[in-house]
Amino acid sequence: VRVSKIHRLVLVLTSGGSSDGSLSEVVQKWKEYQLQCQKYLYETPPIVAEGKFCNRTFDDYACWPDGLPGTYVNVSCPWYLPWANAVLHGQVYRFCTSEGTWLLKENSTLPWRNLSECEAMLFLTEIECTLSWSTESQCIT
Repeated sequence: VRVSKIHRLVLVLTSGGSSDGSLSEVVQKWKEYQLQCQKYLYETPPIVAEGKFCNRTFDDYACWPDGLPGTYVNVSCPWYLPWANAVLHGQVYRFCTSEGTWLLKENSTLPWRNLSECEAMLFLTEIECTLSWSTESQCIT
């Protein structure tokens, strides 16, 4: 029985079910997302804030608006992800420090971000629930 479920999983992944596209299609979508983001970054007026704020940016994953100091900034999961339909309501987060800089990962020069709501595991959990591999408590109804 397990073999047939694995076979069905392979069919879902390769038939374009919830996931669509080859690597080249994903790269093309990412390039389109990047261009759309660059246009947004250029055309959107800056936030009206006294003093410091976190600058808008594209971090090669998501497109970030300006952030107010001391706040979390969230944006939707990027639409170029192959499993984007499975994480439609997911968000990715950054934190704008009180100094008006993006919080950095510990011992790093890279900005911290929480993208757990956009990860493929949510996509795989959706497939597992569809195929009844997971316990009912793991499945979102």
